[in-house]
Formats: sequence, structure tokens, C-alpha cells
Amino acid sequence: MRMLNSILERKPQKITIDRLLITPDEENPQLITNQEDIERITIDHYQNVASSNNPALFTSYDNLTPFWQHIYKEKYKSPEHQSILTTTITLDELTTTIQSLPNNKAPGPTGITYEFWKHFSKPQYKLLLTFFNNILNTGFIPSAWKEALLYPIPKPEFWNYQLDKTRPIILLETLRKIFVKIITDRLNKFLSSTNALQPNNQAGIAGSSTAEIILTIQTCIDIQITQNQKFYIMVQDLSKAYDRHKNSVIIGNHLTNSFDLLNGVIQGEVISPILWVLYYDPLFEAINQTTYGGINLQAIHLMNIYDHQNDTSTHFLQKNCKLLGYLDDTTWLNSSISHLEEHLNIADEFYNFSNIKINKTKCHLLTNDQDCINKGSVEINFGPIHINVNVIGKTDNLRILGAYFNAFNNHNKLYKKLLTTTNHLIHMIKKKKITEDMIIYVINKVILPRLEYMTQHIVVPSHINNRINIILRSAFKTISGLPKNFYTAAIHTPITPNIIDFHDLQIRAKMANFYTASFNPITSDCIKILLLLSQNKFWYPRSPINIIQTFRNH
Repeated sequence: MRMLNSILERKPQKITIDRLLITPDEENPQLITNQEDIERITIDHYQNVASSNNPALFTSYDNLTPFWQHIYKEKYKSPEHQSILTTTITLDELTTTIQSLPNNKAPGPTGITYEFWKHFSKPQYKLLLTFFNNILNTGFIPSAWKEALLYPIPKPEFWNYQLDKTRPIILLETLRKIFVKIITDRLNKFLSSTNALQPNNQAGIAGSSTAEIILTIQTCIDIQITQNQKFYIMVQDLSKAYDRHKNSVIIGNHLTNSFDLLNGVIQGEVISPILWVLYYDPLFEAINQTTYGGINLQAIHLMNIYDHQNDTSTHFLQKNCKLLGYLDDTTWLNSSISHLEEHLNIADEFYNFSNIKINKTKCHLLTNDQDCINKGSVEINFGPIHINVNVIGKTDNLRILGAYFNAFNNHNKLYKKLLTTTNHLIHMIKKKKITEDMIIYVINKVILPRLEYMTQHIVVPSHINNRINIILRSAFKTISGLPKNFYTAAIHTPITPNIIDFHDLQIRAKMANFYTASFNPITSDCIKILLLLSQNKFWYPRSPINIIQTFRNH
């Protein structure tokens, strides 16, 4: 890791809060240098960072409207599945969890690291086991576990001494994190085995990733463009959230007084992603149950092309996409602005009574509606207020989960970004005195995976692949001391340590993604619909869906 940080010039993200720039009003910013004022302002900011100004509409289940009572009604009571969560922790479970923990991680307030627990003997593990099972049985946790350190780090932009441009990292007690990891693994198993969560809200669950969301969004764009239908894809800015916890902020070389974080889910806790998904899931269920709106993906499998209108064996596939989420990344999909507003009205009601803080002014809209694009922005009703949503330009991209989408599948700017990213990383590498093995590792394990992730939803044309390969080979030849006319095939040969050809990587990655998506219950319908549409477009004699069956048989 140190080698990579040095080669790629990665510097630790840290700040010293020895002054603050506050803006009581936009015209008169104030620079605060008094240490007591800095501590007071810092505590107030992080204590209320995720608090919503909206008054609570409902205080209990009985106060909810019938619509939301139905959503929150308990649905899963299987004792068999619930026993996964409450059975006694075993010695093997504890040992496996501790040994799987990473090294060199920052400790909590006591300074005890993961390495300390890894050196325990078997009798000492049994003491820990008794301690953990007592917590599991009684439901009481040590008061020391409720304390933590809050370490502010800057966002990608320069923080300019403004706290709203920082994000807090919570440093918890390592023993608490071990116990919580055991519970998290059990909860993950429970959620995956019961299908308790909505299929479009699976972040943090075993087997899920951002790939399902990226594929679904690109499929919606492809099909709507092909069928000459309008679509509206809006991304929403959701504030981070933190739980009630007694914290001290690290300011420079000292700690502030302790304070309680008043709202949300703890950032830095291993169970936090799953807790957030559970907390957020009712909104997905509410939107999924609506019978209007969304983007409809559909295809017909014709069994008789000569008399398809009277063919009763015709197979019809359909998938409706309204809302996609990955933790705090929320994407709305619709075929009309009016239906989008109706869904946002439901969401606004949910955010209000669940006390989730959102920034309605930071929404962005990706659409192929030329009228909206020409205006540059569009007014949308988000609950009781009207917001002006920025519309992405015709040649511009919208970044969602690290992937870049264009409403007309014009990816020229993405191609330029690929080349810029490659040149930037190679420029840093060329200045370093590194070995041949090091350059191979950085290219194959850092640069190419980054490019592959950015292009997982598109096929990069061969001339862009070639330009990327030329840049990588040039750097390899320079660092290895090889002549410029050295054989290209020798650089990419698998017989010796080599640089992976980006074109070959694209082919392997696309086939792997296709195979994985075909058997994933979240994306399998997208693949089937795309295959059926391909069959209808090119008049294939047999359905491409048989390809999937061939994979299963072999």
C-alpha cells in the first residue's frame, strides 16, 4: 500500500481545524481563530450535521396513514430464519471473525487495535465468547462502547476551512466492532435468505454490487432510445446520517469535549450499510407498489412470425423500473415528469416522518427530452415545493456510482476522460524510479481495473482501446529500458509477466458481466429483454435466450 501511495502520489487526507470560515450571511464571511469558538462551532456542526428541520409528522405506528401502516406492517415471522440472529455465538465463529480482520487500522478511544485481539490464546477467546454471549442474551452493552472519536477528513475538493466541505470518520472500539461484525454477518445471511428487502435496494447484501444498478440504468437508456420514447432519470442528493453516540472531535493535536450525535446511522460501523438499507427500504416498497409511472422495459417473444396476432404461445417479458438505490445514492427513473413528481411526493412524505435530511436543490436530470435540454433546467414539484433541476446537456454525462451516462449514448466525453485518466496516472508513474514488476502491477491492478469499471456499461471502440494500449506500452518500455520498436506481442504475452491488453480485458469483462447478470435475479430480466429485442430486430431464427440455457447445461 505504501508503494502504491508513493507511486500514485496519494497523500493522506487530513486537516487541522485551527481556524474556521463561517458564513452567517453570504455577503459577510467570518474567519474564526479563537480556540473556544472553533470547538463550539465544530461540535454544533457535527452534532446536527444530519438533522432535518422538518417537524415529525408521525410519532408512532398508529399515527401513520393507512398507506404507510401497510408498508411498515410486520411481514416476516419465520422462527427458523430469526434463529440465525439470536443463536449462541460459537468459538469457531468468533475465531474466524477475528482472524479475518484487517491490520493497520485506526483504533478507538482506548487505542486497542485489531492486532491485539489476534494474539489472544484459545482460553482468552473463550472469555471473550462468554462476554459476547452475555451481551447477546441480555441486550446490554458496555457504556465504553457508546464512546468514539470523530476524525474529520476533507471531501475531494479543498475544504477552505468550511466544515460543510468535510466528512466525519467515526473511530469505534475494536472489541465493539468485532461483536458487531458477527451480528452483521448473521443479519446479512438472514436478509439474503428471506428476501426481506426490495430487489432494487440490496446494497451491502451478499452478492449485490453497483453493477446491477449501472446495468439497469443503461438498459433503460438503450431501450428508450431504440423505441423513440422519452425518459427522465433524476439523481438525488441525500445527506449523510449518524446515530446517537458520545463523541469527541480530533482538532489538531487535542480532543474537544464529548457530545452526542443526534441522528442517523454511524459512518465507520460495519453494520451501518445494512442498517441504512433497512431504514430506507419502506420507501422502495412504497414506490414499487405504485401502479403508475416508471420506465417500462418490455419485449415479445414471437413463436409464429406469420400469424403472431393469433399466436397464443407468444411469450411476453416486462420489467418496470421506478427507483434504484445504493446506500445514499438514489436514482429516480420515469417516462414522464408528472409521474416522477407523484413518486417524489411519496418520497417527500417518507423523508419528513423518517427525519431524513435531503438537499432538494442538488438534483440532476438526465433526459432525451429535447425541450428540457434546450431550457437547461426544468421546474419539478418535490413535495410541497418547486425546485429547478439542472438538465444534463446533450453531449454531457451524468455520473452515477462512478459510471458515466449520456442520454443519447454519445460517449465521446467519456472516451476523452479514459485517455485523460490514463495519461495522468502514467505521467505520475514515469517520474518514479520503479522496477518492471512494479509498473506491471500498477497497470494491471490499478489503472486497467479503474478504466474497466468506468466502461462496464458500454463497449469501447477499438481506436480508443489502441490509444490506451499505446500509452501503457510506452510507459512500460521507458521504465523497463526497452527500445521503442520492441515487439508488441511480447509485452502482452501471457507466458511471462505482462501488461494486460485493454481490448482483451474488455472482452473478458463483458462476457463475465453478461454471464453474472444472466443469473442474477435483479438483472436477469434486463438481459432476457435485451436478447429478445435483438432477436426481433435481426430476425434470428431462434431466441438468443437459449444462450443462457446453454450456459446452464454446460
